Amino acid sequence: ALWMILARLIEPGSRLSNVRLAQRHAAIDILGMKDFNEDDLYNAMDWIESNQRTIEKKLFNSRYEGKITTLYLYDVTSSYLEGKE
Repeated sequence: ALWMILARLIEPGSRLSNVRLAQRHAAIDILGMKDFNEDDLYNAMDWIESNQRTIEKKLFNSRYEGKITTLYLYDVTSSYLEGKE
């Protein structure tokens, strides 16, 4: 999963392009990552999906634990805007 994030920053593309990028990029060796293939990336995505709630809760708590959070939503489906460039 870490490589998918890094690859998105370095050179956004498909999962296959992520694997090809890993084969030619020094970051894999520097970070001490094991070789992987496209199936490994899809398996990582499956794992992330199955753990999504837990991941999101931990990320939220690490950022906002003990703080009062406010969320404002504005429905723009019935709004019309005009403007000039």
